[in-house]
Amino acid sequence: MIFLDTETTGFTGPIILIQWAQDEGPVHLHHVWYEPVKKTLDLLEELCNHDICAFNLSFDWFHINKLYNLLVGLSDKRQPPRPEEVREASCPERGTSWCLKPKRSLDLFLHTRHTEWQRLMRPKPVVIRRIPTVSARPLAEYLKRNIPLGEIYFYHSANGYQWNIRECDDPEFSDLTLTPKPSGGLKALAAEIFKVTTKSIDPPPIEEYSYNPYHTGWLNSIYTYIRYWRQDGPKGYAEDDVILLRRLYHHFAEPEPGDTDSELAACVGAVRWKGYSINPQRLLDRVNKKKGEINVPSAPAEVKRYLLKHCNTLVERLSITNTKDETLERLQEEFVGTPLSGAISKVRVGRTAAKELDILYKLVHTERFCPDFKVIGTKSSRMSGGNEAGSSGGSLNPQGINHDKEFRGIFTLAGEGECLSGGDFSQYEVTILDAAITDENLRRDLESGKKFHAVFGSDMHDEPYEVILSDDLRYSRSKTGGLAYLYGAYPDTVAKAIGVSTTKAEEGLRRLNDRYQGLRQFRQDISLAFTSLHQPFGVGTAITYRPSAEYVESLQGYRRYFTLENLLVRFLYELAQGLPQSFKLAGNFKRKNKVQTSRGAIQTAMYAAAFNLQAFNIRAALNHVIQSTGGIICKEVQRAVWDLQPTGVHQWHVAPMNLHDEIMVVHPPHMTDKVADAVAAAVEKNRSIVPLLEMDWKTGLTDWSAK
Repeated sequence: MIFLDTETTGFTGPIILIQWAQDEGPVHLHHVWYEPVKKTLDLLEELCNHDICAFNLSFDWFHINKLYNLLVGLSDKRQPPRPEEVREASCPERGTSWCLKPKRSLDLFLHTRHTEWQRLMRPKPVVIRRIPTVSARPLAEYLKRNIPLGEIYFYHSANGYQWNIRECDDPEFSDLTLTPKPSGGLKALAAEIFKVTTKSIDPPPIEEYSYNPYHTGWLNSIYTYIRYWRQDGPKGYAEDDVILLRRLYHHFAEPEPGDTDSELAACVGAVRWKGYSINPQRLLDRVNKKKGEINVPSAPAEVKRYLLKHCNTLVERLSITNTKDETLERLQEEFVGTPLSGAISKVRVGRTAAKELDILYKLVHTERFCPDFKVIGTKSSRMSGGNEAGSSGGSLNPQGINHDKEFRGIFTLAGEGECLSGGDFSQYEVTILDAAITDENLRRDLESGKKFHAVFGSDMHDEPYEVILSDDLRYSRSKTGGLAYLYGAYPDTVAKAIGVSTTKAEEGLRRLNDRYQGLRQFRQDISLAFTSLHQPFGVGTAITYRPSAEYVESLQGYRRYFTLENLLVRFLYELAQGLPQSFKLAGNFKRKNKVQTSRGAIQTAMYAAAFNLQAFNIRAALNHVIQSTGGIICKEVQRAVWDLQPTGVHQWHVAPMNLHDEIMVVHPPHMTDKVADAVAAAVEKNRSIVPLLEMDWKTGLTDWSAK
């Protein structure tokens, strides 16, 4: 086993230092810019012959691939590399680059996300709403004293652990907010587990363009970085990384390398350097089109002034309380046919165009599509776009690319001499739901070819199935509402998505749950497992507490932990129950048409915060069973394709990409059938978990839109 880490020129500039150790051996520091090129290439090739253990391997393996490809073409390999010469190798034409793949991979960063340390992934902020302002500061101090949370949860918070006071629209009341900003980084985790003081460094600043791995601005800073990493302090920091990595490996009981997430960490790192082809003319045409759609203000204050100019009535003017998209969407429908509705449409179209232009301009700058992925980007284990390194300069989130055919037509993906294959799953979420619940009616409907979302829309609108199926708009909205419901949405949210009243949605959901009683039981079981606060005698009566489930599992057994959320629910309940009498001040306060003492108002607010957190847990648990199962299946199929890439240093055999429920693969022509066979075998294997799983696989695609 090789324990590996790298120090780089910023987030995307070349490696400066490779630190590594084999098994329990000494830590080696390889200074790339002081060693002959051949020695560095030999080291990189040798690394591929071993199992590799790293922390955030996708970052390190991207840089390993980048460095090898930058150095391998240099003419004189007997001397150390010259940055100016290496800069010339940073050309975006990477279609024929070498792919480096280790024997097996182990990413301890991803391993922690399979454990209770998952709680460090973006915890939900807690808000205690509308407490008497005079009690806000004492309550904040009371909560901090009595809710013990470790420093690691506030690693990135400038002021550490604090309950912050936020103004309300009524000065008599304030909100208290708790926003954890934890770190799941190597040194923060090691400090928490081993109770050691870790070293810190302050590397020189650098201009970053993290979305562009071929950017050469690093040349302006690399000499400073080369000198910096020759100093004793930074070298000690780098050596400690390997020592702490090895300690964590033993602490986690020496996990076996080769798990799917770790293998895909090496995959996405390598693929990011290679990148995918794009059509430059289609890109330019799309840029010009989207620029033409931005002809109205974008800043909130200016948008409000623009909309007010198009109001014909006082009712319209008073309706514009803010310029959030959900508000504008509602007003656009409410005042349909008016100048205001037309103005709102232009604002929303402009905002959508601006978001797309952000992606388009990055593609123009990069000249290729170099997606950046987090292998476990959510607590459900699904991949997400972006990176884990916290880089500045903005990453390119591939999941922000919508399904518009013209937009996706830009992404040819396969370059000269390459082929493109791809596919997506059919009725993905619904077939997973079928596997998760026991419901003969649902299974029978799906096997007969019925579309769940049309059935859902039929029940919501109380109209025939065929009517919904033949109406593209209503079917689309029914699909949105149906997925929202499967993921834990309440009737009001479903009603908004479908375009019906809440009362009608409630009636429709009753019909749906009568039809599919297994679905009702599934939701009830999850809700019961994650409900710790109870009011057995109704709203306004005494609240009781019992511990709820600590985790929920996907169909493959991947756990989504609720450790931190459950802790906060319990403490909020207990502290509200035992709130000191000192919080009972003179006078009363009116909260939601209810007159209360100051202590009573605080207790009500704390209970409400706990109930809100509990409701979030229930929705997340419902979401997890489907989302996690689906995400893991997608990754298993991607892994089956990546397994076709030989270990070591080779030309590219496969470059797979996984987004939502689709897999795209760039490969040489001779790999077409092998890729298709690997996909088919992986889908068949996963039918033991999801019996009705189907993937529509296509070969010989011209671009991403052709899928």
